[in-house]
Amino acid sequence: MNLRFEFFVAIASMLFLFGIALLQRREGVWKRLAEKPQWVRWSVYYGLIVAILLFGNVRSDQFIYFQF
Repeated sequence: MNLRFEFFVAIASMLFLFGIALLQRREGVWKRLAEKPQWVRWSVYYGLIVAILLFGNVRSDQFIYFQF
């Protein structure tokens, strides 16, 4: 991947986590999300799953115990 793209993703992730931390201090994020309509909640859930699949390390080139 491009270094600029990785830098952008890192900065965006930090800002997102900082925003969640601020919301958590004021009021619980999950409590606030539970008050939203069902379509909003499921959109957030699917968005989190897509983010994990896109930005997570889901490929494994080698079995981890082969290193030992």
